[in-house]
Amino acid sequence: MGVHHSLNIGDFTILDGGKYISLELLFIFNHNEFQTISEVIDDEVYCRYVYKSSLKKIKRRLHVMGFSLQQSKVSFKNNKQKFRTEHLIEIPKGWSFNLWFKEIKNAIKQKLWGCRAEKLNKNLAYIFDYRTEIPLGFPCSDLRSLIRALLEIFSEEEEVILDVTELIANGDYIHSATSLDTLSKILILPEGSFDHFVLEKTLTLLYPDLKKYFSFLDFSNSRTAGGVGQLVNIVKAFIGSGIQEKIIAIFDNDSSAYDDLRSLTSISLP
Repeated sequence: MGVHHSLNIGDFTILDGGKYISLELLFIFNHNEFQTISEVIDDEVYCRYVYKSSLKKIKRRLHVMGFSLQQSKVSFKNNKQKFRTEHLIEIPKGWSFNLWFKEIKNAIKQKLWGCRAEKLNKNLAYIFDYRTEIPLGFPCSDLRSLIRALLEIFSEEEEVILDVTELIANGDYIHSATSLDTLSKILILPEGSFDHFVLEKTLTLLYPDLKKYFSFLDFSNSRTAGGVGQLVNIVKAFIGSGIQEKIIAIFDNDSSAYDDLRSLTSISLP
C-alpha cells in the first residue's frame, strides 16, 4: 500500500488520500494545531503527526471561506449533473442531497461504515464503495463542501484530525506555518490606519483562529491615503479590475460615509 494521509471526524474516516495533499484541506487547520503523538506498540515508540482541531472551529472557518450547509446542497446538485454529463460518471437515479444525508447520518450513528457491502442497503453500498470517483457518494469539486455537510451530523465537541504521519515519514510533506496559508484571503478595507489597528487587534483577540483568513489594506507601508472618499475610490478600482477575491469594505457609521456611499449604489458589484 502506498503512502497516504487521512481525514477523520472522531473515528469516522472522511478521506483516505494518497501522497499529495490538497491545499484546500490544509487551509482549514492552523499551524499551531500540529501535534506529534507518541505511541508505544510492542515496546517500540512510534510517532504520529496530525493536525487536530474541534469541529466547532472547523465549521466556523469553513463558514468564513464560504462553505455553509446551503452551499453544500447547491454543490451536490450542480456537480451531480456535471459529473453525469461531462465526466460520464454513473450516479444512482434519484440521488439527492437529502437522500444522501439521511443514509450517511444513519450509517454514522450506527457505525455501519466498516460493514461488508452485502450487509448494507444499496445506497450505503454506493456511499462506502471507495472504488468510485465520488468520495462518500457526494459529488463535489471541492472537498470542503463534503466536509461541511458531514459536520452537521457530529457534536461540535468532536475532533477533526488530519493524519500526515506517512507523508512526513516519507519526506513528501514538511510542516510549516506557510504551508497552511497559501490560499487567497479575504481583504478588509478600512477607512484608515486607526480603523485597521482596531479591527486587526479585535480579530486577534476574539477570533485568533480566524485571523489567517483575512488580510488588511496596509496604509503605512503602501502610503495609501485614508478617508471615506479614498475608500470609495479603492472599491471602484477593484470593481473595475474584475478582481475575484473576496473583499470587505468597512465604512464609519456617519453622514460623510453615507454621502460617499451613494456613488456606489449605481455600480453593479461582481
